[in-house]
Amino acid sequence: MQGIIKRIQIIWLALLTIAAISCKKDHDNDNKPVTEPGYNGRIQFVLQDNFNFSDASNFLRYGGLLDTLGHPGPFTFLAPTNDALAVAGSGTYAYYYTPGRIREILLYHILRGKVSFRQLPLGDTALVTMGGGAVHVFRYLNGTDTVTTINGMTPGTLDVAATNGLMQVMPQLMNPETYPTIRDFIHNEPLLTLFAAAMQRSGLENTLLAAKEPYTVIAPSNAAFQQSVGKWPDMDLTTIGGIMAADPGKLATLMKYHILPGRLFTGDLFRMSATAPDGLTTVNGGKIKISGSPLYFNNIFFQGAGSPSTSAIYQVSGYDPSQNFANRPCTNGVLHVINGILIP
Repeated sequence: MQGIIKRIQIIWLALLTIAAISCKKDHDNDNKPVTEPGYNGRIQFVLQDNFNFSDASNFLRYGGLLDTLGHPGPFTFLAPTNDALAVAGSGTYAYYYTPGRIREILLYHILRGKVSFRQLPLGDTALVTMGGGAVHVFRYLNGTDTVTTINGMTPGTLDVAATNGLMQVMPQLMNPETYPTIRDFIHNEPLLTLFAAAMQRSGLENTLLAAKEPYTVIAPSNAAFQQSVGKWPDMDLTTIGGIMAADPGKLATLMKYHILPGRLFTGDLFRMSATAPDGLTTVNGGKIKISGSPLYFNNIFFQGAGSPSTSAIYQVSGYDPSQNFANRPCTNGVLHVINGILIP
């Protein structure tokens, strides 16, 4: 009898040991990364395994989004290359960007779902990003070729496959859409206090800046207004007081000269100017000329018919790659801040 009891005890001990080992294995598996087929081919690892996207991986990690692109998704990532991020200060990103700011920018580069840009229709398609703002994919025919631009930029490669989505290779980092209308942007940008006052005084604030149809606003900075002494004998645009005392009709003519119909990023401005040597037509019927080279970052210049020199994209004093004042998207258009007032 004692022998039988002993054997039963041995059997129970063996069963308990097996159960304990099994539980430990289950518990250990809870802490292991998922390794189902295709896991290593997800966007996160495609970026990490490709030297041309090493800075994108660092940006994503710093912004707390790298692991997101390792999830099943699917996602579509508008992936800036190392060259694109070099312009944005990729080597010193921790100095110029907070993690929150990088997160805001990169959420604008991520779409939910597997979106094939090659399959999008001709024309302008607005795609809502994980950050809430929309990117604008424009497809048009150039002879027999179909050309795709993303916020005016020509991507390097479209529809790069990953097991959890697609990547679209971007030549530049895009500014995120942070305000619903151009009017909201202008009223929240300290550099544009005088321009906001001029738009309000001229009566154009609601009719144009808050309109639903898209416009492109080429907005002179405060410094541009302050440096306009003597350019208009009957108007003083150097102070808010002078602007609010200006003739609304004359001021409206000048302000309309800084607004183009349609949503035109810098790439679009270059493309359109190639077929319009006399200049692009503003909403008041005047012409402004575009020059520069689309091959270089923000190498675009604007010149009015009466302007003695060109105006460039505004830059803050000193080196700060996080501040880019070209191609600022809004729901109802796009805004470029320049360093001079365009003279009709």
